[in-house]
Amino acid sequence: MKRFLVTFSIVVILVVIVCSVGVELLGTSHVSSNPSQVAPPLPILMYHIISPWLPSFSDENRSLTVTPEDFSAQMTYLHDNGFTPITLKELNQIWQHKQSMPAKPIVLTFDDGDHGVYQYAYPILQKHGFHFVLFVITRWTTVHTAFYMEKADILDMLRSGLVEVGSHTRNHVNVLKAFPLRTLWEVCISRSDIRRLLNYDATSFCFPSGGHNKIAITALRICGYTMATTTAGGLVDVKQSHYLLKRIKIDGADRLQDFISKVTVPPGQ
Repeated sequence: MKRFLVTFSIVVILVVIVCSVGVELLGTSHVSSNPSQVAPPLPILMYHIISPWLPSFSDENRSLTVTPEDFSAQMTYLHDNGFTPITLKELNQIWQHKQSMPAKPIVLTFDDGDHGVYQYAYPILQKHGFHFVLFVITRWTTVHTAFYMEKADILDMLRSGLVEVGSHTRNHVNVLKAFPLRTLWEVCISRSDIRRLLNYDATSFCFPSGGHNKIAITALRICGYTMATTTAGGLVDVKQSHYLLKRIKIDGADRLQDFISKVTVPPGQ
């Protein structure tokens, strides 16, 4: 049995390596041959926790946690200034010229499945009719904890038609540090979990801690994902790899002016 597992692992590694070479040869994105049809760059925002600050919070806790008051002010700014939040599924359709691009598009993403996103952020997003993306760690989707939202919470948001659910692996594994077979399993089983638990077809993925490599990108393709986000900072456009989308972190210490600077796309870009 042990010899079989070793042999199987070697075969999987070889297949993934061969596929990785294919990914490099085939390219990672589609660019229109007509420059006038190339979609302009846009920001993808990265949030983690939406919750009041506690006196016991460390600097890291404060950095990852945006208060409901600050989040509300940020969403009001987007609404009042003509931004249209879209999902990654919608962005993929836009880049394939199957859907029109709004005048000021932006993507709102929330990592981990923090319960505060449902308790505090969702009512605000719902008030404005904003679309958003939730990346869940599927291991915790059926477990009631004080931190992660429950399956019922996610289903409630799905019924609104506002949220796209994506994978953040089953166990929040940094695939850059994982054995190739573990990477393939985490990527594929989490997508299967989402389909089984939520009856939802997840096509977007978020790399935990931003870790990624060619093997992980190949696993995404094999398992049926079309988009993936990292923690690298910057705007995104159709010319980038759709499996290495940059994002802009919204820090809990950001003032409203900091937020405005982060979402403003410089002229000419």
